[in-house]
Amino acid sequence: MPQAADFTAGTRRLDPSHRLAFLGLIAVVVSGSLWAFVLRDVGMETNAWLLLLMLGLFIFGEAVQVHVEVRRQTISVSLSEIPLVLGAFLVGPLATVLTRLTASLLVMAVRRVSKLKAYFNFCLFALESTIFFVVLQLLQFGVLENAETWWKVGLAVLAVNCISTALVVTAVGWTQGWLSSSQLVGLITPIVIVGLLNVAMALTILLLVTATDFAIILLVAIGLAFVVLFRSYAASLQERRTLGGVYDFAKHVEGSTVVTDGGFLAIEAVREMLNAQRAALWLLAVDEIPGRVAYADAEAGEESYDGPADAGDPLRARVLREGGGVLFQLRLAAAAERDALHARGVAEAIGVPLSSASGVIGYMEVCDRRGDRLTFSSDDVRLLESLATHVSAASQNVQLLAKLRYDASHDRLTGLPNRLQLAEVLTEVLAGREPGGSEVAVLVVDLDSIKEVNDTLGHDAGDQLLTAASTLLVEQVPEGATVGRMGGDEFAVVMPVRDLDDAEARALALGAAISGPVEVVGVTVEINATIGLSIGPSHGASAASLLQRADVALYAGHSAGQRVTSYQTAMDESSLRRLHLGTQLREAMLGGQIYAVFQPLIDVGSNNVRCVETLLRWQHPRYGAVSPVDFIPLAERIGMITPLTMHVLQLALRQCRSWLDRDIRIEVTVNLSTRTLSDPRFAESVDLMLRDMGVSPELLTFEITESSVMADPATALPVLHALHGLGVKLAIDDFGTGYSSLAYLSRLPIDEVKIDKAFIRNMGTEINDSAITKAIIDLAHGLGLTVIAEGVEDELTRDLLAQMGCDTIQGYLVSRPLPGPRLDRWLAVRTASRPAEVGGRGRQVFITSRAPVIT
Repeated sequence: MPQAADFTAGTRRLDPSHRLAFLGLIAVVVSGSLWAFVLRDVGMETNAWLLLLMLGLFIFGEAVQVHVEVRRQTISVSLSEIPLVLGAFLVGPLATVLTRLTASLLVMAVRRVSKLKAYFNFCLFALESTIFFVVLQLLQFGVLENAETWWKVGLAVLAVNCISTALVVTAVGWTQGWLSSSQLVGLITPIVIVGLLNVAMALTILLLVTATDFAIILLVAIGLAFVVLFRSYAASLQERRTLGGVYDFAKHVEGSTVVTDGGFLAIEAVREMLNAQRAALWLLAVDEIPGRVAYADAEAGEESYDGPADAGDPLRARVLREGGGVLFQLRLAAAAERDALHARGVAEAIGVPLSSASGVIGYMEVCDRRGDRLTFSSDDVRLLESLATHVSAASQNVQLLAKLRYDASHDRLTGLPNRLQLAEVLTEVLAGREPGGSEVAVLVVDLDSIKEVNDTLGHDAGDQLLTAASTLLVEQVPEGATVGRMGGDEFAVVMPVRDLDDAEARALALGAAISGPVEVVGVTVEINATIGLSIGPSHGASAASLLQRADVALYAGHSAGQRVTSYQTAMDESSLRRLHLGTQLREAMLGGQIYAVFQPLIDVGSNNVRCVETLLRWQHPRYGAVSPVDFIPLAERIGMITPLTMHVLQLALRQCRSWLDRDIRIEVTVNLSTRTLSDPRFAESVDLMLRDMGVSPELLTFEITESSVMADPATALPVLHALHGLGVKLAIDDFGTGYSSLAYLSRLPIDEVKIDKAFIRNMGTEINDSAITKAIIDLAHGLGLTVIAEGVEDELTRDLLAQMGCDTIQGYLVSRPLPGPRLDRWLAVRTASRPAEVGGRGRQVFITSRAPVIT
């Protein structure tokens, strides 16, 4: 039969002890009333030996129990139905009730049960025994040998168990909250099963005793077997409950946020699973996720207590050192461990480590078993270790998810919020802004020197510069500002400002603060920042519009050469123009809007028209003439530079083919971009086009810049060698302006160098420019290279270059860039032809007059 323990600790209801005392009083009153009106005529057995036997049986029945833990209560299911049924046939109701109550008082005295618990259980036992005999009396049970008597006895026991269970459930509900349906089923099931087994055992004993005097031998054997089976059932029941609990716990923890909710849900589930008074979960910090300590207390909820959070906690230290679960008890613990238990205010604790493949990730403990008759055992240690495995797995999964979310919202290089995260921050700031309050400024910061560093020192150096710049930005922005990386060499800052003037002043101060020398890979690099600015809600009410308009302002600032530029509505037209150009670029190539013009290059010594440089022009139906300065960088940004390069190459080879068809030999040159040199199949495409056009590779020259090679030498050099292997000539354009001209000159498979116009334009009046030009010519000739000077606009410059030994000139002195038909007319008027040199094909065109013709 069920009995309850230790209701005094409940705190969820007002005065639970008074409620339980009242419940016990009701039981006593009902018992007395039933004796007075139903059992008043029963007699009393006076056989002392029988009474002693009944007393011993009741004591034995209370000693062998199945314990069912429900919250803080340990509800015990005993064998007391066996002596109760025996008493009904051997000594009668009154003797049975008195011996049972006497036995219960003796057992509770030995176990030192609390007064309230003893009072309640005594009242409960009195009511159970009384109801049992009242039901038998009402059913008029007969002799033992009659089978009808057996079911009447069973029915009486079931009635007793139902009433006693109802009282116990009421007591638990009053003190600690009402049980759930699953808890109720888990409580009633063993009570009913054990009660019926006890009835069957009692009737079997009576039948054997009345059958023969030698039945005592069988009774002893059957009794021992029944006790063993009873204990096995108790163990099996506990194991089933544990396995079910572990399964439910695993599902619960899988769906909980072990880290993001602080771990409270997980550790509370652990505490309930082991029916512990307290529990704690300690998680190490992992990457960007900080360490956590979560506490659960049966009565105080998420209340902290001294323990695993302490750096030198001896319990945690021992568990982590041994790598397994440890049971700590006051009577067995070492001095330091006893002090730790006292500091927690507990008598015992179990600690287990939380581990992963990479090592220890945390620690978990439970303290003080809530059931009054039970303490933690080795089985509980193993159970907690099993739960720790699930908590560890769930913790790792949540930490992995948190890391993935962090990586998705932050820049990998600098650790700053990325564009998406910055947009979320900006949205929150705008939403939290009070109407009529301060503005929110968005600054898009572009580092102008990153590209040059990548081109000359490599991308690793560029990454170092970006990291240094991000650190400077974070240090220089005011409190309350958020810095993020937009991508590439662009950063963004979100900050509150008073108005546009305040935003511009802050942007200027920020630009000045981050500009300056920074040492990267042993080289001092100057950081220069260009900033585009927008403010909300004046320039836009959404994060997307403010970021976009700050980008627009940045682009306008680059075009105007300004360090800080604020957004203006007029800039939208320019931004829209770029969008239109970008989307119409491919159509413009197919429709002939993008066409080629050709600028002749003249051999200084022979006046031969050696080649023409092929340049692109775009005549847009809406915007008119679009400068290559606008659409070529645009093509690079939108990934159209390779199709554009193949388009200009096709136009150049088509013009060359038209001259060959007229027996005229004029070479063509085409400029290559950085991205084109990163395409390993480019040389194959060039070879195929040369074959299709029927143009010899020696008539084609590609012009490359030093920076285009330096951007990624490992990728560019194989492409250049493949082109040179076809027979195509290569020229370095804008020579003299790069950082590593001399270092890479000997490694590049080049045939020509083209001196930048910056040195040529003023060489007639600037001694330094003239000296640099002469040095470049001598250096190139020393390496066996042909020298081209571009930007020649007067005869003095031409004559000086001729004296220095320059091979070829290009510039307005010779001709402006001309479309194909106009170039043909220019050739017809200004040149004549003569046979090619020995071994050459096609007639050579040369200028017949030294007089400049600017067309």
